Amino acid sequence: MDIVYEIKLTKEQHESIKLLRNQSFPEHQSDYSYYKQKPHMRALQYEGDNLVGYLGLDYRAVKVSNEVYSVLGIIDFCVTEEHRGKGIGSLMLSEVTSFAEGTDVDFIILISELEDFYQKRGYTKIEDINSWLRIHEHTNYGVAVDHIDELFVKSISGKSWSVGHVDWLGYMY
Repeated sequence: MDIVYEIKLTKEQHESIKLLRNQSFPEHQSDYSYYKQKPHMRALQYEGDNLVGYLGLDYRAVKVSNEVYSVLGIIDFCVTEEHRGKGIGSLMLSEVTSFAEGTDVDFIILISELEDFYQKRGYTKIEDINSWLRIHEHTNYGVAVDHIDELFVKSISGKSWSVGHVDWLGYMY
């Protein structure tokens, strides 16, 4: 798996990501290689010259109750349909964990409906009130506040996730 800074992606990589992303998320089509906002980095899994797995990585602070955590967020995680169930997604998550270990990352976080998949890989489901910057089609629609039950976190630093309001301090993945 290659981790590439956003600014270093080629036009061809952007096109491959856009194609895979749009195939994987048909209800959230985009003319870009991202949905809401450009991530800081991209993790790309190739088989030969073909992109078979992709995820965005966003490094930032979030506030939970009175605690501030450094998080590495996983965005738009997808694997081509023909490669699903072959361990590519698990391998990519493992490599992201290795990438984050020994850094200033307290937690890896993501939003997903795939509860069993993530819990089997060491993630904990968090259900609480969240606030985030609502972005759609490159327009800011203000701050949203709602109960979210599809947030998953994995401790990297050994810290425990606090209970309470999750302030994303930016857009939600």
